Amino acid sequence: MPRDLLTATLKKGSLRFNELTVLVCLVMGTMRILMGVLRFGFIADFISVPVLSSFVSGAGCVVGGGVCSRDSSGCAGQAS
Repeated sequence: MPRDLLTATLKKGSLRFNELTVLVCLVMGTMRILMGVLRFGFIADFISVPVLSSFVSGAGCVVGGGVCSRDSSGCAGQAS
């Protein structure tokens, strides 16, 4: 996802693009760890179960679709 957001402003594959992609991922990971340590998980209690399950399912579809689009064998899991 961060890579998609950065492609709107920077040329994909450039050094600056790669640096910013890594920086965004590190910042998001740090925020996630910090929220876990500070016990901010209770916020998820205010979101309904169907919304959370739909979000997780959607994230899985995005990841799966990204893998399939890069796989020349059509997600068969075999190299061509």
